[in-house]
Amino acid sequence: MNRRYFLVGLILLILLILVFFFGNILNNIEVPWKKTKGIINVSEFDAVGDGSDETSKLQSAFSYALQNNLSIEMGVKREYAVSDQIKLELARNQKISIIGNGSTIKFIGTGKAGVTSIIEINDNSTKNLTNTIIEVSDLKFDGRGVPEQWSETTYSNIKQLWGLTLRADTIRLKNLQFKNVYGYGVKVRGFQSVSINGFQSQNVGGSWNTNDTYDAFGDSIYIGGGKQPNNTALIENVHAVGYPSDRPRKSRIGLTFEKNVEIANIKNLYIEGYNRAWHVEGSPNINLTIQNIKTRRSDLHGYVHTGYKAILINSWDAECKEGDSYGGRSGILAFDTIADTPRTFEVERGKFLIFNNLSTNFASEKVVLKDSNFVNKGGKQKIAGGHIIFKGVKSKGRALQLYKTQVEVLR
Repeated sequence: MNRRYFLVGLILLILLILVFFFGNILNNIEVPWKKTKGIINVSEFDAVGDGSDETSKLQSAFSYALQNNLSIEMGVKREYAVSDQIKLELARNQKISIIGNGSTIKFIGTGKAGVTSIIEINDNSTKNLTNTIIEVSDLKFDGRGVPEQWSETTYSNIKQLWGLTLRADTIRLKNLQFKNVYGYGVKVRGFQSVSINGFQSQNVGGSWNTNDTYDAFGDSIYIGGGKQPNNTALIENVHAVGYPSDRPRKSRIGLTFEKNVEIANIKNLYIEGYNRAWHVEGSPNINLTIQNIKTRRSDLHGYVHTGYKAILINSWDAECKEGDSYGGRSGILAFDTIADTPRTFEVERGKFLIFNNLSTNFASEKVVLKDSNFVNKGGKQKIAGGHIIFKGVKSKGRALQLYKTQVEVLR
């Protein structure tokens, strides 16, 4: 009987040893199996998202993923703290894909004079195609470590924090959130194709205390520097909110297109609390279409400078109630130094509520307003200059004042 028990125990022991042995083998091949799928996790570089400073761990993880052509994923809904920027340089034909899994990267450093980005990814050319790709999805950014500096009067002393600074041929951003970023949320400089689908920001932007309204910094989304002709920007489902109204001034711009952007399609856009809600500059060949836009708490809701080809807006809901201005212009829309021809500017189904007496200038532009309503809610919009074509436009309560403006009314 004792011999029988001994044999049974020996067999069980052998089985346990085999399970342990083969289990270790399986565990050892788990990471290579993941890598053959093309994905690694930051936890493999000891980044766990426990609130400690993990700058170097994330830098190592992202750099390894880039050099080995792997996607990098964060833990699910973790918070990773960094005290300095994470920076990557893309060589020709390289791709980086960051999968956030709902996690947050929180900047806990105090910043330094000049610019610090939470993540900066660049390729090696602002104008030549390099076949580089950047993808970032399901990731949150919190810049709480860098303080607001509204009273700083010396620009070189400002500590600017930017969320994402990017340059590549193809940039794809999906489901990103930014808060407490005293600087740009996303800044793209040098691209051929950029897409943003799902973007939320709160307390993002900034403005320098200047003697005029021109020199400032800090946009929620900045798209600039198209590399080649026919570059494209597709932006959908944006909810961008600057700092609250108790701050000394507003942040700079909600959405900017600047320097040779050519094809831009925008859909479902909400912008609040910026000096200019949207801004176009230095893009003489831009074809911009905006569908379904709401703008709130802006001094100037739209601004176009130095060139455009066609800007078409369908369904624009604006509450014009701020008393400040941009270069002396306030309210719905302004133009400055436009030289390129021919060009088209049309707004269809606009709803403009005018709460204060506001004044702007359409310069020499022809603006077509279709099926739109202007409503006096305590003030009127004065428009000087330009050539305005009204078709199906209603003004309630003396909401409009036209001065030295050519006017056509069409049925």
